[in-house]
Amino acid sequence: MSIPADLIDKKDALIATAKRCFDLRLQTNAGGNLSVRLDAIDAIVIKPSGIGFNECTRDNLQVVHLDGTIEDSPFTLIFIVSVTIFARWYTATALGPQDMPAQDWRSHA
Repeated sequence: MSIPADLIDKKDALIATAKRCFDLRLQTNAGGNLSVRLDAIDAIVIKPSGIGFNECTRDNLQVVHLDGTIEDSPFTLIFIVSVTIFARWYTATALGPQDMPAQDWRSHA
């Protein structure tokens, strides 16, 4: 796949925004989400879970297509696991005080 024309500029803008939010103490280092939509293709650049606002680099930001396809990177597994854990927690919280069975994400790889 070719590199979208605006990818580097959008990543740099996202990094600058993340650092500004961290410097202004609007967000703690690893908490929260941040994303920007690419103009050249139907995709977004996101700050994956586990990557701090003050730790964002071009290499650790993740490209996710609007159809759900995730670009390969070392952080893909971290992102997928984080989203899966959050989705299960959110669903369990929404359903009320019920026991949620333990899951081992490694068995689903």
